[in-house]
Amino acid sequence: MPALTAPRDTKQALGDLVSLPVSSGAVVYAGGLAMVVPGGYAVPAVASVSSGGSSVAAGQVVGRAEHVASGGEMVQIRRGDFLYDNDATHPLAAGDIGKACYVVDDHTVAAEGVTVAGVFLGLADSQAVVRINP
Repeated sequence: MPALTAPRDTKQALGDLVSLPVSSGAVVYAGGLAMVVPGGYAVPAVASVSSGGSSVAAGQVVGRAEHVASGGEMVQIRRGDFLYDNDATHPLAAGDIGKACYVVDDHTVAAEGVTVAGVFLGLADSQAVVRINP
């Protein structure tokens, strides 16, 4: 296909909010970091698990025990720029802007780790601004 020779009206797909099934027994809190584990289920983000990426829960969901199989409940997750607590042990700083930041728990990010939370954009009132794009 040839390159453009005039302006193009490119439509935007607003996929900033999607639904994911919640793992049985998991509690995903509104505003907390969530992640997708093998099988495609959402769980609260943790530092030591390789996952399919992080996202932000738009609502609170409990994967109830009466749903024997995972996926009995759905959680709305959101992508975008969000403020999270900056880890005291491995804090993010100006030199980390534009680099990956990592999950410590479902509300804290750090400069080092295993599970990528997103891209560090800077600090705002001592909190880390993180671009999350699962």
